[in-house]
Amino acid sequence: MKKHLLKLSVFLTVGGIIFFADIQSVSSRASGGSSIAGCSGSPYDEANNSGDCTGCHSSNKGNVKWITSNIPVTGYYPGATYTITCMAQCLTSGHTSNFGFECTPQNQSTGALIGKLANITTSGAGSTTIGSTDWITHTSSSYTGTDSTKWSFKWTAPTPGVGAVRFFGCFNCGSSDNQSSGWIFFDSVHFKQASTVSIAQVTDANTNEISVYPNPIKDMFNVSYSLQENKQVDIKVYTIDGKEVSTLSSAEQTAGDHNQSLRMPSVAPGIYLIQVIQGDQASYKKVVVE
Repeated sequence: MKKHLLKLSVFLTVGGIIFFADIQSVSSRASGGSSIAGCSGSPYDEANNSGDCTGCHSSNKGNVKWITSNIPVTGYYPGATYTITCMAQCLTSGHTSNFGFECTPQNQSTGALIGKLANITTSGAGSTTIGSTDWITHTSSSYTGTDSTKWSFKWTAPTPGVGAVRFFGCFNCGSSDNQSSGWIFFDSVHFKQASTVSIAQVTDANTNEISVYPNPIKDMFNVSYSLQENKQVDIKVYTIDGKEVSTLSSAEQTAGDHNQSLRMPSVAPGIYLIQVIQGDQASYKKVVVE
């Protein structure tokens, strides 16, 4: 038993960023590697190091503003995909060559994961890796830099009605000295869901607003839109409080103008949302069903 506990206490250095082994795996050494889950600075991430990196690193340097995004100040649009950037920066001598981070989008009241994370790149500068779908961190090829390092990744917002999201981030600035002297910084950013979901919202690409007619809808209706390139297109119906009713269409489509004639599923009269997902972009139209 003592021998087993001793093995678990061995730590490995990630370019000056030291992480303890968890039950099943460890981070790599000076060749780089990723942090372990539960070290994002979220109050709900208590599985490892009390929810941050200070269980291994004693230098807590406080809060920063190192998480940025292209989410509008008015809030995210359900189903839309955004780019989130985390940048670690330290200009103090001795902590300007090696950096690490971990970030997670959570419900700030429950700690539940909100939305979906995706890597932009998994190798080279700025590359990231996703663990257990809940958190994102640096890779073995993205932890070095001169004074700073930044990582960008994708976040797809959840369906309507989920509510606000808070991105929690924990950052480590090290010096490749194989010591646990890395400086730890924290950031968290809050975004609400946009209050008007009938406005088309697209990120990272140009788009044209969709058209839904007739409106009100009795049975059949049309959805018109344009694609600048070949894309997967999904058309869905949601209740006004964000519950998915049905997927009406799902197919890869070619570039150009499109008009689909669709049948509204059997639903009670009222207000509904037509969602059109074109690749990594989502648009909504509010409709009345008679």
